[in-house]
Amino acid sequence: MLAGRRVCVAAVALVVFAVSAGIAWATIPGSDGLIHACYKDGNGDLRVVSDPSSCRAHETPIDLGGPTHGYAAGDAGDVTFSSPTSATVLTLGLPAGRYLVHAKANLFNLPGSDAVFVPCDLRLDGTTTMLDQDRVVLEAPVASTEASEANVPLQTPVTLVSPGVVVFECAALTRGASSTVDARYRQIDAVSLDALN
Repeated sequence: MLAGRRVCVAAVALVVFAVSAGIAWATIPGSDGLIHACYKDGNGDLRVVSDPSSCRAHETPIDLGGPTHGYAAGDAGDVTFSSPTSATVLTLGLPAGRYLVHAKANLFNLPGSDAVFVPCDLRLDGTTTMLDQDRVVLEAPVASTEASEANVPLQTPVTLVSPGVVVFECAALTRGASSTVDARYRQIDAVSLDALN
């Protein structure tokens, strides 16, 4: 009878341990994608926690993993524009910090369009200052089923004192009656320069 109770107590303890371990793992990484830890001053012991405020006296909070080195946004779909007013091709939100930002898009002048001048740039949302700009001329398609195409790459350093949004935008300045441009395979990548130090 005593052996049966021991087995039952051991089984209950094992289930409680498994459930509590599952609950602990459910919060790691945190909702921000980071693994929070406490680094003990002096001996370097590392303890994983669900919140940096859980660190004790003589422990330093540190973050592991997550988006500490880079951020990215991409979409292979089309953004169509035909106006000399800039159209947003893609955006990327970033926390405060220093970044090297790269962006690219594949531009198509659709069948039935005239030749078109396409300037593209990177800006910070809410500003008019261009951080980088490139431009291409897409010739009118030779046949009704063809499309003239070109790639536009952009690159710029960005320093944000508060969270901000990098905006990739393009415009279509037709060299005829009308032009319609598709931006495809759009991508923005930002490498955190602070994380590389």
